[in-house]
Amino acid sequence: MVVTKLSQKEWAYLVERGLRKQKVEKLRNQHQNQQEHFWQFINKYRPIPIVIGAAACVEVIKLWGWNDLLHMLFSWVIGIVVVTTFVAGVLHPNHPSVLKK
Repeated sequence: MVVTKLSQKEWAYLVERGLRKQKVEKLRNQHQNQQEHFWQFINKYRPIPIVIGAAACVEVIKLWGWNDLLHMLFSWVIGIVVVTTFVAGVLHPNHPSVLKK
């Protein structure tokens, strides 16, 4: 077994490194706890938009019929695709999924 004596600088470096490592682990644990809390909150209230959307679909069918419901849904889908494509092109112009000129 080899035992070496550490200089004051080496000792200070190792102590500082250990403190930084503890701080990083503490921040990582806090971030993980925040993520877990966020997903618990989301999972708790996830059914609410689904219920509201289903009720809205039923009301649209009652008031205007199936054709208007399908027309609204397709309009929303087309709008979402256009906006998503635009945002992807603006935010990531060099990304391979974005069509090149």
